Amino acid sequence: MHCRDRDQTRDPNGTPPESVAALGALVPKRWAKRAVTRNAVRRQIYEAGRRFEDSLPTNDYVVRLRAKFDQSQFKSAVSTSLKQLIRSELDALFLRTSEISKAGRK
Repeated sequence: MHCRDRDQTRDPNGTPPESVAALGALVPKRWAKRAVTRNAVRRQIYEAGRRFEDSLPTNDYVVRLRAKFDQSQFKSAVSTSLKQLIRSELDALFLRTSEISKAGRK
């Protein structure tokens, strides 16, 4: 996960920064060959962002897939075991990010 702190000052037009966190997902074709898998990973990322929305500060976040899925282990592009693996990794990632941000606020 990449995080960019939002500048808490007003932009040149005088509008205040948004009060919600922005989340982006980057799922390269090189790591997830099938489009259905890439879309499933993106949906999981955005769902994890909604679950942890209240515990994250209002920054900009990008979650990037950095490893290949073993197609021999996950026969279906949207298998239940693949979804569970993705969800558990995302939960750990978002939990760690929210804990770091809480420690930084103290």
